[in-house]
Amino acid sequence: YETNIPVDGAWGYLLDRMQGFAEAFHPTGEYGYQKIFRILHYNLLFFVAYFLTNPHEILHVLGAGTRKLVMTHRLELCLWVFGIGSLLSVHLIHIQSPTHEWYFASRHSMPVIFLFWLMTIFLLQRNKLWRSVAALCLALTICIGVMDINKIHRNMRRRSHTWPGMNFRVLHTWMNNKAQLEGRFTAVTNLKLAKFLAPFTNNIGYRTIIAYDDVDVVKIMFDQLDSDYLILDTSPVEGKRDEYKALRQVMHSTQIPGFTHQTTIGPYYIYKRAQ
Repeated sequence: YETNIPVDGAWGYLLDRMQGFAEAFHPTGEYGYQKIFRILHYNLLFFVAYFLTNPHEILHVLGAGTRKLVMTHRLELCLWVFGIGSLLSVHLIHIQSPTHEWYFASRHSMPVIFLFWLMTIFLLQRNKLWRSVAALCLALTICIGVMDINKIHRNMRRRSHTWPGMNFRVLHTWMNNKAQLEGRFTAVTNLKLAKFLAPFTNNIGYRTIIAYDDVDVVKIMFDQLDSDYLILDTSPVEGKRDEYKALRQVMHSTQIPGFTHQTTIGPYYIYKRAQ
């Protein structure tokens, strides 16, 4: 359902995408690079600043000759082309979506790491000022990354005392028994539950619901994509994102239009498409 945000002509397109750069490098932006790269991406700004203050570097590169440059730095040029292409491909996408507009903070921007690393290495080879700036960005990125890993580790240790719960174990046992009796089937559920179930189940595929999928969208998953079971997790929402936002009105109900209730296992309501 995602389409590019409409703009008024070529000038409007350029202005819109330029605004995307401000969002990408905003230190606290909802869609900014900082959610993935922490501080490292700021070396791109310092890289640009370096050439603006040292224009003779550009003249030196241009004066070296294209053929000589390509023959002596082929690998580096390939990495630069790949990195710049990755950056442009992410910045050219501005979509209409209720959950996100830009892809800077998503997995789609991961290839841009090649460009950020190349610019970091370039600055580390310059004079003391630029070397210090690049090293600071790199050091802060590593420190924040280590803290993030420690935080994830602590959260996993806290959860290990209570997870998986009895209802979850009963659910994946029920699903495995169904797969043995009926053969391979596909379940529709939210992304979090699908990720938890996948390692514990065999011969079962998953399709996931996002926050704005309503009953009509779920019906399409069954009628056109041959899904078999709908599993709704009615547990309290953790965090800001409610993956059942558009389905919340039918939660805790055995009467969903177009579906037949099969069973309830703790907070998990299981349905099949009505014939």
